[in-house]
Amino acid sequence: SGDSAPITVALDIKPGSFKNHINPKSNEKIAVAILSTSPDDDTAEPFDATRVDPRSVRFGPKGAKAKSSKVRDVNQDGEADLILYFKNRATGIQCGDTSASLTGETIDGQAIQGSDSVKVVGLRCLDPEALAKLRRLLRYLISIHEDHGYGHDQGGATH
Repeated sequence: SGDSAPITVALDIKPGSFKNHINPKSNEKIAVAILSTSPDDDTAEPFDATRVDPRSVRFGPKGAKAKSSKVRDVNQDGEADLILYFKNRATGIQCGDTSASLTGETIDGQAIQGSDSVKVVGLRCLDPEALAKLRRLLRYLISIHEDHGYGHDQGGATH
């Protein structure tokens, strides 16, 4: 086939973490699970994630390729899921992004797509106003520290 409409698959970015925090500047690898769904699961069509070709999968705005993959039941439903690992910086996920998407194909050419929510974190993701407030607070704290003579060798003198 190969030209059929993509089917939507269930994704879990950073399995085991509900908030899916991603820091765009981090060198971490991001785990993304494609979840299998069984026929008795009334929320979705049955899907066997282990039939996805890991080499075909692209993740994030820049379409990162998976560095490695493994099969494991990540959500304890008795179905084997496919976990793919991506280099964080290769994904193109940036401050302000609220979800990340994945595309790929099964070994028999069925196109797949899926997305999950992300919370992008890190100092560079603070808005300029919040960053300015943080800088002012730090300057203030440093000035208090210096005014009281902390951090300077006073030769044993007490205050």
